[in-house]
Amino acid sequence: MLFREISERGYTGKSSIVRDYVATLRPAAPEDPVVRFETAPGEQLQVDWGEFRQGRDPLAAFVATLGHLVTPRHAESSQTSDVLMLRRWYRVICR
Repeated sequence: MLFREISERGYTGKSSIVRDYVATLRPAAPEDPVVRFETAPGEQLQVDWGEFRQGRDPLAAFVATLGHLVTPRHAESSQTSDVLMLRRWYRVICR
């Protein structure tokens, strides 16, 4: 609409120039605040599980992070993604 209005008043440039300029005038959307959930040592273990590939060459990953740490405690990948493998990984990190 703005482009049409200024074109009617004699603007001969492209709409992309107007769009890019107007984008600089818009205030940036505020970022959502990150609420960090912290626990004392030994109170929480977060486990993430993902399957990255399926089919002939499957690939699954298991990452465990202790609540009081920022970096993962244990990460492992496997070509099987059954419950037995998940139990084995769980026993490894809980010793």
